[in-house]
Amino acid sequence: MKIFKKIILWKLRVITHPLLIYRFSDVLYFFIYYILRFRKKVVYTNLNNAFPEKPSKEIRKIAKQFYKNLCDLVFETLELICDDGRRLSKKLFIEEETTKIVKDSYDKTRNILILNGHIFNWEMMAFFPKSTDYKVLISYKQLNNERINSIMKNAREKFGGIAVDFKKMYRTIKEYDALGKPTLTWIAADQRPGGNTKIINMRFLNQDTKFYDGLDALAKKTNQSVYFEHMTKLGRGKYMASARLITENPKEEKENFIIETYAKMLEDLIRKDPANWLWGHKRWK
Repeated sequence: MKIFKKIILWKLRVITHPLLIYRFSDVLYFFIYYILRFRKKVVYTNLNNAFPEKPSKEIRKIAKQFYKNLCDLVFETLELICDDGRRLSKKLFIEEETTKIVKDSYDKTRNILILNGHIFNWEMMAFFPKSTDYKVLISYKQLNNERINSIMKNAREKFGGIAVDFKKMYRTIKEYDALGKPTLTWIAADQRPGGNTKIINMRFLNQDTKFYDGLDALAKKTNQSVYFEHMTKLGRGKYMASARLITENPKEEKENFIIETYAKMLEDLIRKDPANWLWGHKRWK
């Protein structure tokens, strides 16, 4: 079994070599866009509904760039699985002001909640625990395929993060509080809520959209400073992450303020670079 794992890792290192990784990504793009036509109906429907004012030529340009970004995500995730951190340290950059905010909050033993979206490449943030003394809690959704779930969970934890089911997040934060260990909680908050989840409806990207209702409650119960993760693609394979304040006093905010502010910030970011969001997701199913 160990030999099999070594062979797999060796193959992953070959296809994610800096000189090859994006060539393989280009081949995958051609295959899934032109031949397999992977979720093209979903992607084009989502884009047309979100941007009815854009001409078909511009929608097609955004769609093609989205597929290129998606293929880069596939190979960069494989790179995350096999990399020891040396390559990722040259791909993910943390804004200097954000680094200062995180350090100052840690020195004050203040917990932080960071809400992000599926902006490429969100998986890069698995490397972030290397940049802080916080206990970094990464919210994740259990996948149906146990093997893939295990691989992705291990990838997100390999640099010191702790993958936690959202349903267990409050209890986990309180456990670390009892130990006197500050936490930084990272949640992708733009997923479509499940059937048994409390939801809030709002207008997002020109459509009626459901969001998790529990995020405001989590922030208020734990009284964490809440930030939006602003991810910018600097170039192919290079990303800049920065934090934008939502509130330092969640208990004082009106009902749904946090999730509504988050949704507005995320929509603004998507509109600036539409191809950088996960349009292949059946968000409005």
